[in-house]
Amino acid sequence: MAKGKVMEFNSYGSKIRRTILYIAIIYTLITLVKQQITLSKIQNDIENYNIKIQALEEKNHEYRREIERLHDLEYIEYLARKELGLVRKGERVYIFSKQ
Repeated sequence: MAKGKVMEFNSYGSKIRRTILYIAIIYTLITLVKQQITLSKIQNDIENYNIKIQALEEKNHEYRREIERLHDLEYIEYLARKELGLVRKGERVYIFSKQ
């Protein structure tokens, strides 16, 4: 009889161990899935930030070119004529109607 009780106890202990093992495996899988989702979100954020950085670098490059061009007297004259409507002394301006 004592032998039978030991067998029942071992069987019960085995079930507990299996249950704990299953819980540990499920917990590990859930943790891995959550980490994968988090990693995916972070990689997506990094990609979006890299795109924004590239766009800002291009805009910065354009601004630097514009600054360089503003040191050129011919370009300054072009802007003055185009945007401000300025003319040189002695020039004649003809304005045509659109009719």
